[in-house]
Amino acid sequence: MEQPIISSRLLFVSLSLGAIVLLIILAGNLFSTNTKIVACNNEGVLTVYMRLNNKYDLLVNPKSLKSALSCIGRYMPFYDRTIEFLLVDSKKDLLKEELKDRYNMINTTSSTNVNLQTLGKIRYDNKYVEFEQAKRTYLIVLEELSPFDLNKKLKSKDYSLIFLPEYSQKYFNLTRKINNKKIEVPTNSNYVYFLSTTL
Repeated sequence: MEQPIISSRLLFVSLSLGAIVLLIILAGNLFSTNTKIVACNNEGVLTVYMRLNNKYDLLVNPKSLKSALSCIGRYMPFYDRTIEFLLVDSKKDLLKEELKDRYNMINTTSSTNVNLQTLGKIRYDNKYVEFEQAKRTYLIVLEELSPFDLNKKLKSKDYSLIFLPEYSQKYFNLTRKINNKKIEVPTNSNYVYFLSTTL
């Protein structure tokens, strides 16, 4: 008679421990109140997904349906099918319709100033997004700007953190001199940053 590869008791214990670990991870995600900022760099243009206080979803500047779905698909919880705010250029009507077919869209706007009451203030332009929360201001540069325009923007306010798409080699030396704390998102990759709401 052959011995089984794994005993039934060991299989039961392993599956039970795996289920407990999975439940702890899911519970931690459900009860977390952190804000998540995800910068997805597709061919040098950032698509930004924000999950504010682990409740409200915001999608900014999707270049295409593919870039929007790749960013949302990885970082939006599987049980949430609602995007509270879509900030996008007014010329992208087809993209808006395609996203509405897949997700429940509450607000779609190309407005330059969105106030989410206690969640923070967001200023959107086709070139950048400013997000204020807990007396800190974050700047997300959506596409490669000239270093001179970027420096002008940086002098207008004291930013806690700056997200940039990876700049081309010709601007590399100039962007390296930026004194603010910055995160460069390499082309065709993503960066996730968590903000604590108790700052």
